[in-house]
Amino acid sequence: MARQGGGKLMTSGEGGSVITSNLEYYERAQSYVNCGRASATDQFRHRLIGFNYRITELQAVLLEAQLRRLPKQAKVRQANMDHLEKRLQGTPGIGFLKRDLRQTRVAAYQYVFKYSPEAFGGISRAAFLGGLEMEGIPCDGLFYEPVYRSALFPVDPSHWPALSWGRIEPLDLRGLYRCPVSERAAYEESVWLPHHLFLGGKKDADDIADAVRKVCENISELRGLKHPAIERKSMSRAERPRIEKRQY
Repeated sequence: MARQGGGKLMTSGEGGSVITSNLEYYERAQSYVNCGRASATDQFRHRLIGFNYRITELQAVLLEAQLRRLPKQAKVRQANMDHLEKRLQGTPGIGFLKRDLRQTRVAAYQYVFKYSPEAFGGISRAAFLGGLEMEGIPCDGLFYEPVYRSALFPVDPSHWPALSWGRIEPLDLRGLYRCPVSERAAYEESVWLPHHLFLGGKKDADDIADAVRKVCENISELRGLKHPAIERKSMSRAERPRIEKRQY
């Protein structure tokens, strides 16, 4: 399954696609997106409630053209990611994700590396990210967070009837789980770079490496700094519209 939203490796504005070698899954998917109607093969004769999720001709043409470019773009991204890691190897406080040797290609919808606050005297990742952004490098940190820590909770049946189906009491996962590794990655360590930064040449990867090194070498200047870029990076994506509203 792949999504084709605006920031994805292949985009048609919105939507998604499913690839399967299972005929039953194919027929179910066809029915779901085509108002519950039978698929062309209809071998399993499923009858279900579906929706109008049909892809438009324009979206299909846009995606079909991008499929032809995808293999070359994947190689370019991989080469630039490898070059960036080579440039940053040995940089104190910067680490990289382990790769499974069986993995032949990294799709890199978002390239992620690790920032260690302890290596910089406890200076937060938000400050590091704000510094990178001020150097002209688009980046993020609190991109995803553990579901049980989401600001969605508690889910009140009166405000979220679909999510509270069959429940009388509010649904609240905040005190039920604890995933320390996920929390550390989400709130302290992970640095996300969008994939389009790696579609250029080595010079573009060098610009990222130079910016990371510059921020690391001068990060003491960011301690306690009040700046909109740093404030944004300390917020989840759901919370950022608040500061954006204040700017306008």
